[in-house]
Formats: sequence, C-alpha cells, structure tokens
Amino acid sequence: MNIIHKISEAIPLEEYKIKIIYDDGFTKVVDLKNKIKKGIAKELENKELFNNVKIGSGGELYWDNGFDLCPVALRTE
Repeated sequence: MNIIHKISEAIPLEEYKIKIIYDDGFTKVVDLKNKIKKGIAKELENKELFNNVKIGSGGELYWDNGFDLCPVALRTE
C-alpha cells in the first residue's frame, strides 16, 4: 500500500517559489514560474493572489481563483 503524504505547510517565497513541508517532514522548494503561464494559473502572476496559497483537506495547494496542485505530483517532480 502506498502512503500519500499531504502538505502540512506552504510558505510563499520570491520569484514564484513555494517551500512546502509534508506531514512526514519532507521539505522541498518548488518553482512554479513555468506552471503559471497560461489559463487560470496565469492569474497567479498577481503576487498578492500567489502569496495567498492555501492547503486543502487532501493536502493539495490551492488558491482562491480555483487553481490547485496535487501534493503527490509536487513531491515527485
């Protein structure tokens, strides 16, 4: 059985990066610059919106505009 670890903390950094900490202590800095170039994600170029990242009940990152990112995909990239 595979354990799916959830994101427990997300800290916005400069240049569209986010430091994410998982429930098992694994920590990673993800660069989202290339993920926010089109579609609904492009709205995250607004720093105020980008910095207002939240963590959903499934451990995913999400923003008020409806854009979200899977914790498994972020961990394995």
